[in-house]
Amino acid sequence: LDSIHQPAPNLTHLLLGFEVEGLVERSLLQPAKDFTCLRVLLSNLRPCPSAPPVSPQFLEQALWMLHELAADRTSAFPMFDWLRQQEVLTMQLEDVVRCPLPPGGDPRVAALGARKS
Repeated sequence: LDSIHQPAPNLTHLLLGFEVEGLVERSLLQPAKDFTCLRVLLSNLRPCPSAPPVSPQFLEQALWMLHELAADRTSAFPMFDWLRQQEVLTMQLEDVVRCPLPPGGDPRVAALGARKS
């Protein structure tokens, strides 16, 4: 992802499935059809029901990456078009809210956890 700030098209665009032979801004992201790093990321964000929950660190990094792509001038339009069609973020945020809080954490955070129950 370090190359996202390099001139387009760059390695990040190639690995995530953006159009690299034309304009990146006009890409149509289709991770369900194209085998890209974006597809692998999504498959890890949408685990099967019997899989263990996604770690908060992985979720944080995945959301950071999606944010960087959406905030980048070149990849923003294709990312927003793709994100509008996704339910993955909603599902993951629901899972994070349901996760038990780690012991010995901030009492204010624990109070918030008690309120949601």
